[in-house]
Amino acid sequence: MPQFELDEESVFRAQRLSSLMMNDLRIGANEDMAVEQRRQLFSSQRYSEEAGGVPISDVAANLERLSGDFILARRLNANLICRRLPEGHLAPISTSQVLSAYLPFSNSTQNFVEGVWREFVSAVSQSDLYRITDRAEAEASLERGLSWFLSYRFAGVRTIFTSARNRLRLNSLSELLRVIRDMLSVRERDRPRLGPEGSLRMVVSCRTPGLRIHVSPAYFVNWVFFGSPTTPVMSYVLPGRYIFAGDGPLLPNLTEDTGVFCVPPTFHAVLTRF
Repeated sequence: MPQFELDEESVFRAQRLSSLMMNDLRIGANEDMAVEQRRQLFSSQRYSEEAGGVPISDVAANLERLSGDFILARRLNANLICRRLPEGHLAPISTSQVLSAYLPFSNSTQNFVEGVWREFVSAVSQSDLYRITDRAEAEASLERGLSWFLSYRFAGVRTIFTSARNRLRLNSLSELLRVIRDMLSVRERDRPRLGPEGSLRMVVSCRTPGLRIHVSPAYFVNWVFFGSPTTPVMSYVLPGRYIFAGDGPLLPNLTEDTGVFCVPPTFHAVLTRF
């Protein structure tokens, strides 16, 4: 892969798309909107012109979930919890993901949900990793983080396509995705660093063996399983800015690392907190 550069065109495209997505988020956070309407609002097809073939379905799905989180926070009359990131940035954490770890929504009363949420807010307020803030500040921080994330998504895909075009004489991004699908049919040891939809092979190392690693975009803390067991562990992520966490027998509680890793140019994340 050629040397990575966060170019002006990618930054401009990211700003334009993030602005559109944030406007839709404010609309989607309206309690009067039906679930199906909200799902259509955050359909990746809606952003196809701005995306220009770059995969963004993961981003659209996160914003759909975040709109529901904003509604839930309003129903609870609660402030939002944000993860502190380097350089003073904040990333809202998934309210619904936190609550689902503690209780089944279908069997919980409003008062019980409120009690669990306020107990969690009280607990994390003692941590230097988090900050309690209102929706206005959370939205402003989210838009900056989303724009930055998408800048790496656009620039990363551009770099991948440029490299593949030079080697394989490809004419379009769709041809690149076809080549990637063909690559996935070969043996694991022979696979390149490209994965599904143009994702990139990422290796994560930490100090504790036998853990499960989880990954989240750095603009919205919504953990998904990355791989196990450590260490190291390998999987694929689409270009963007990410944070990592771990849990397992030697680390019963999900523990977040403090680093933010930009992919590309980083392909090996070394976690230092666990």
